[in-house]
Amino acid sequence: MMRDMETIATVLELDSVQVSIVETMLADYLAATSISRPAHEYPALAEEFRANVMAVLSEGQVTRWTDVDAAVRRSRLSMGATLPGEGIDAVGLAQGMLEPHERGSRDMIAVVQEYSAALDPLLARRTELMDAIRSEAGRGAADSSLRSHMDELGPLRMAIRDLNQRTIERMSSLMSEERGAMLRDRMVRTSYPTVFGVGEAEALVMRAREESRSDDELRGRIDLIAGALESRLVDARARALEAVRARSEFAAGVRGSHTAEQVDERIKASEEELMKVDDWVIDTLLVEMPGSSALGAHLREVSEGRDRYRKLSERKAWGNQEATVSEFDSDGDGALDAAEADLAFRTYTRNVSRFAKYRL
Repeated sequence: MMRDMETIATVLELDSVQVSIVETMLADYLAATSISRPAHEYPALAEEFRANVMAVLSEGQVTRWTDVDAAVRRSRLSMGATLPGEGIDAVGLAQGMLEPHERGSRDMIAVVQEYSAALDPLLARRTELMDAIRSEAGRGAADSSLRSHMDELGPLRMAIRDLNQRTIERMSSLMSEERGAMLRDRMVRTSYPTVFGVGEAEALVMRAREESRSDDELRGRIDLIAGALESRLVDARARALEAVRARSEFAAGVRGSHTAEQVDERIKASEEELMKVDDWVIDTLLVEMPGSSALGAHLREVSEGRDRYRKLSERKAWGNQEATVSEFDSDGDGALDAAEADLAFRTYTRNVSRFAKYRL
């Protein structure tokens, strides 16, 4: 795509003459690849374009060409990606985990070449559809025209996601069993950050480990809590992953056997399950951590705030000034002083998104 030209020029630091020449080459390459061809012809066209560009580069610029490939691929994948796994650069994700002999093997090179050959036309078509949708929406085109493009865009996004996943599977099969498993895990975690990001429970356990370094007995109990948390999260995240995946596929137009209400219910159930894990950690650490410690005081405030927020929410009282004052007026003077008002504000802001279940 011509918008790749900016990335190429930036990474290689092309001068004005080089920019003009490479722009012409890129236009010719795009014209050639826009014609329907057998799949095996696209890699040859890409190699011809690369060789032509190399001929106008300095030695220093030539050594940076691999950086161009990676930068262009990352830019094109992430641009407009909305489906989990759609914007992942499968090759870039694996590069740092490959041993030199794996990176240069014939089979690995073939996987990378086939990935690029399959990915380029998908990304080009995705951009065409997105541009057409924006243009038609801007000029008030007929709904049928917009719907036609949107109906094509959803499955196309899934095709890109599935290509990324298949490529990761193929690359991991050419690595050692341990590092192959690490690559597959990295792919899933990168694709679904809301599922696998560090949540409140993990953050609290990490803090508890830090504060218990000087107490071996306490540190041992915290380690047991950490192990139990990991087990709970494995199951909860597996269900959350399936729920988020179902939601993204439904949004892409792949309805499967689920209705919109069923998809929403699966998300809600996973949100509640993850929140229960957080609550378990808060309550468990509250028992273990000394009340005089910084984390002990924090946990006590979090626990009390959680319970207060839940109580006021059940009474639908957050918008009721009298009920709010009554809950936080610790000195009983009928009004909130600065400290009481601050506590009310922190209680609300800390819990509102949590109880609204916006995690996933």
